[in-house]
Amino acid sequence: MTDPWIALHASLLAAQSVFQRVMTAPRNSPLDRRISEMGFMSADIGVLFAETPGLFAGAASENTATLAEAIAGVFAALKQAARRTSGSDMEDIAAVCDMCETAISEFLAGNSKVTPAQSP
Repeated sequence: MTDPWIALHASLLAAQSVFQRVMTAPRNSPLDRRISEMGFMSADIGVLFAETPGLFAGAASENTATLAEAIAGVFAALKQAARRTSGSDMEDIAAVCDMCETAISEFLAGNSKVTPAQSP
């Protein structure tokens, strides 16, 4: 794996641990847990993506950028939802969602084989 893949992978794994902590905390509301579950699943997709960079090389690189941008969009939406919900755990969720968005942006910027999708 190249550095952009490693950094993306590490950020998503770190985020998963925060999502897991919030999902399993008995004090959290069902909404908090649901937001965390969606974040965990999104990070899981990203981890699988980052663990198999060879599948996304060459002609598939445009699809790679599209997938990465879609995952970043999910994290952006979850970050907004977390910010609208009170509690320190939701602040943590918003922070890790932001971290994941940043990691994906840096991945796209730092990986010469992957270019962001063109707007129509």
